Amino acid sequence: MELLEMFEPLLKKYSFMLEYEDAYHDLQVSLIEVIKKLSVKDLAHIEDKYYLSYIKKSINSKYLKLSKKIQDIKNYTLEITDDETNVEEYIDAANPVIDNYTLLFFNDMKEFLTENEYDTIKMFYYEKRSISEIAEIKQVSRQYINQCKLNALKKLKSNYL
Repeated sequence: MELLEMFEPLLKKYSFMLEYEDAYHDLQVSLIEVIKKLSVKDLAHIEDKYYLSYIKKSINSKYLKLSKKIQDIKNYTLEITDDETNVEEYIDAANPVIDNYTLLFFNDMKEFLTENEYDTIKMFYYEKRSISEIAEIKQVSRQYINQCKLNALKKLKSNYL
């Protein structure tokens, strides 16, 4: 029980960020599973920073997995609804908090980025895909995707800063 109370703020933080109803309970179950993996004699040394660090990293790992899963569900739902999704629908489905100014910025990027750079930025920052995933989808090398991303960021920086 002491460990549950100790990690409650972290669990609440991650569950808030996950934005779904049972997130807190899923993270709590993950914490209990981690504690269960530790042997009983190890729990006597629970104040040890290495045990606490291991538990914290385990919770963080679970949060990242759940976050990725939620993002994949959002992307899959978006793909099912319309194959040719326009930018406005995409932003609304992926992140309802994005306002009109962000939408204008997103549309404005199309004017000075190449199609590959725009797609790379969209997939990397908005769809939260990894460089490897993008390279696989576009059937090009990871180095090419990294180069597109760097070029796009340079153009964004020069145009907006």
